Amino acid sequence: SASSDAKTLDDYEEGTWTPVLVPYTGTITSQSTFGSYIKIGNQVTLTFKAVITGGTVSLISTVGGFPFTLQNVNQQPCGSARETQSTGLMWEVAGVSNNVTALLIRYDNGTNASNGYGWQGSITYIAQ
Repeated sequence: SASSDAKTLDDYEEGTWTPVLVPYTGTITSQSTFGSYIKIGNQVTLTFKAVITGGTVSLISTVGGFPFTLQNVNQQPCGSARETQSTGLMWEVAGVSNNVTALLIRYDNGTNASNGYGWQGSITYIAQ
């Protein structure tokens, strides 16, 4: 039950979630993913690892499957990821308003990716 004291923590949750990589072009036929989260009030911090293990993807678009919907803020910047399997390049993770996904954007605004690419990162956002 909720407390009447504003300094008392009423909403704390930990768990796992399943990241889903979505290609912009091509297909992903298999992926290996894992994610965990901590939610305190309406602030959510996700960590994830996702690897494309099969398909013909050439451009990556989003990572989705967030456990909570993002607040109504247009593409709130919310995190970063490193491509861990091939290039080691940094990627921005930009949340999509009113959704459970985020855009994956390489440091140079590119989105090139292929089978075998993988990302490990963290994302913090405000949930609805």
